[in-house]
Amino acid sequence: MTMPQGVQRHLIFHENLIRAYLPPKYWDRESDYFVEGVEFNTLGASAANAVDTFTVQNESDFLVFGISAIETTTAAGTTEQTFWPVTVRFFDTGSGASWFGDFKQLHNVAGRGSSDGQGYRPLRHPRLVVGGSTVTVEANNLEATARRLWIDFHGAKIFRRPRT
Repeated sequence: MTMPQGVQRHLIFHENLIRAYLPPKYWDRESDYFVEGVEFNTLGASAANAVDTFTVQNESDFLVFGISAIETTTAAGTTEQTFWPVTVRFFDTGSGASWFGDFKQLHNVAGRGSSDGQGYRPLRHPRLVVGGSTVTVEANNLEATARRLWIDFHGAKIFRRPRT
């Protein structure tokens, strides 16, 4: 049985990125596209240091290739905003490090949602989050309007088992 061409390209893409950014011990492991995310169902008006988290499962490590986000006001929960007056900061317990020095404007981190087709920002250097680690997302709402915010982390699960 032959593998569909789209699946072959998908596997080659992940394999090349894994080989480019990770040491050889990761090269022969199974991997698969995966998305982790956080949702601030209500990011209060002028909220400071609101927190949400996701935890990478122990079965695999997670190599983050890029980040996307969408923001709406809570009053119009399905109407995406064109400007996001929100700053964010990410912290990873596995590495014990912040992903950037201080809070950054969300557009600069994740692109601009679906409103202009720029809803995904690839990371210039993918970020490895080891299995069992928690990524904390802190958000500040810079306006006196409550918001809803979704941030997704796109990448590859890299399983602990070798490829068969």
